[in-house]
Amino acid sequence: MFVCENGQVIEISDKGVRRAERVPGGYVFVDGSGVGDVGRAVIRDREILSRDGFLVVFVNVDRQNGTMVGDPDIVSRGFAYEANDPDLARQIKAVVADTLAAGRMNGRRQSLLEENLSRCSTARPAAAPW
Repeated sequence: MFVCENGQVIEISDKGVRRAERVPGGYVFVDGSGVGDVGRAVIRDREILSRDGFLVVFVNVDRQNGTMVGDPDIVSRGFAYEANDPDLARQIKAVVADTLAAGRMNGRRQSLLEENLSRCSTARPAAAPW
């Protein structure tokens, strides 16, 4: 019995079965619109989502002063956040509040949010800019 990975070749002949030299191989990403070459950014995003999931945080913001109104609502998929883990939920909400309070920070808000969220968990979920 052979357990193979992408790129490993199993050669079957009259002499028997053997593991042959590796060949270049990789994954082909398929989406609803077709199969084939997908841009690097799309592949990077899909790898992050498959490994660490994503986290969506809904925040109500006062238009007058830009401050957060109430607590943020958290929705996650594939991220090790459980609604019944009040400590992690508190940490995530604090990170969101701190990041929002820091303002736009010359476009660094998304990366700061991702960095701070990674401190709450071993995962590095994708964070969408707002």
